Amino acid sequence: MIKELTELVLLVEQSIPRPTELISSLSNGNPDVIQLYGMFHQNSFRTEAEAIEMAGVGERTKFRKVARELMRILEIMVLQIGSNAKSGTCQLQDRLRGYELMALVKTLVTLSCKNSAKRYAEELLHIGQTYARPEFVVEASKALMDYVAIAGDDPKSFDKYYELYETHSGYRVLEEKAQIYLERIRLPYVRKKAFQKENGEVASRYLQELEPHVGHITSHHFHLSYYSLKSYRFVTEARYHEASLVHLEAIRYFERCGYTCNNTLTIFYYLEIVNCFYLNNYKRGARYYEKAINLSSVGNINWFGTLELGFYLRMYEADYEGAAAIYATATKHKKFFVLRDIQQESWTILGAYLYIVQQLSGDETLQLQVPKVRSSRFRNDIKDFSQDKMGMNIAVLAAEVLLEFVEGKDDSLWDRIAALEKYRERYLRNSDDTHRSQLFIKILVILSRYNYDGDKFLDKARPYLEELQKAPLQMSNQAHELEIVPYERLVRLLSEALRRRNGRAVGFQYVEKMDRVIGVGGAIRNN
Repeated sequence: MIKELTELVLLVEQSIPRPTELISSLSNGNPDVIQLYGMFHQNSFRTEAEAIEMAGVGERTKFRKVARELMRILEIMVLQIGSNAKSGTCQLQDRLRGYELMALVKTLVTLSCKNSAKRYAEELLHIGQTYARPEFVVEASKALMDYVAIAGDDPKSFDKYYELYETHSGYRVLEEKAQIYLERIRLPYVRKKAFQKENGEVASRYLQELEPHVGHITSHHFHLSYYSLKSYRFVTEARYHEASLVHLEAIRYFERCGYTCNNTLTIFYYLEIVNCFYLNNYKRGARYYEKAINLSSVGNINWFGTLELGFYLRMYEADYEGAAAIYATATKHKKFFVLRDIQQESWTILGAYLYIVQQLSGDETLQLQVPKVRSSRFRNDIKDFSQDKMGMNIAVLAAEVLLEFVEGKDDSLWDRIAALEKYRERYLRNSDDTHRSQLFIKILVILSRYNYDGDKFLDKARPYLEELQKAPLQMSNQAHELEIVPYERLVRLLSEALRRRNGRAVGFQYVEKMDRVIGVGGAIRNN
């Protein structure tokens, strides 16, 4: 119940004017309910025990009773958001109003209030036609046909509503089919943070079925699902330029649709940012990031996802202070703890890489801005990723090695690198998709063999570094999630850290050597 309360409290804060006054009224001034709401407003609770201790409304039994009452009141308030919203687009408010009207019309028809049902059905029909929502048109048409039949109105009116019902029922079926197809293709990525190549063929079949209806049916969600599915298909097949064209086509479609649809536009900005990693065009990605973050509703799932992409962009551009600022914005937000565990764990991994970069670089200014991460706790904090053998687990295993390096745990470090090499042999050896990660693991093995000798490390790693510079990003995985810091830059930071550890300055000559071996700045793929 803690996550649900946190989510609903944040929602009513963002959507309803003076929510505390309304809670006081709906609870008949119950001081415990008002106090509990205030505590959720001011704090982010991880567990029920933590909430009980801080809320001060009683022990577990009393707390749960008060929490259930607060939940009931929040549910009532959520149903009023459409008519009481203090923010959001007209499209969103009218969509919420549409759902209110659907419930109202069905209730009034059941209670034989035909005149009132007709009035609200006409409003629902207008919203459905304005915003291309077939479900609204279908429900409104049914109620209006019912009114005409009972009132004995002109049969032509019945025929008009029946035609709307028939047409939009077909749109509704296609819309739902497109949504199901998209969810079926997207599920493996959500679970494993990795695209599945075999889904490209499945997506292609789905698209062939849906394509004849594109641009011909008035359904917002059909086109959202279709363009999203087409994007997934091309990215899965590593056809990134074609994916970009899909995103631009979708953006143009929704910009021309006659009403504002910021949430939908944000989705395609988001997809294009991801695509920019594969195209090595981070400046373009940054432009779309600014567009996406400006349209995102603070605290919702798309906002967190957009922040995550912004974090990767900052890391790839070596703007570590910018990355740290985004990390703080996300993890300190009160709705962070409402995210699914695997989403929170993703940020734990990102925080670990921030800490690693700060420790390797010795940047004292950055030290105060990054989380402190310990190798001994790191694995326990990311349990959901432990079963993933091909996705972000590569980033996790590399982070464990790097954390032990910066902590100076020499004895366990060599064992950790040996285990990482065995992992490569077992899970990655026959995978072209993880070629860059395999090269980086081989470079870490060289680190273990030459016992902190920075010069020998660079000399022996040269063949792998040259191959790394020619290797493209991984094709089947979200490359920016697999390779949070470009491997070339990590090797450069390791080399500098080795130099300092041995009491030797990172002078001009050594910098020149790193530039020759690794590439200028260790960021050879940056645009």
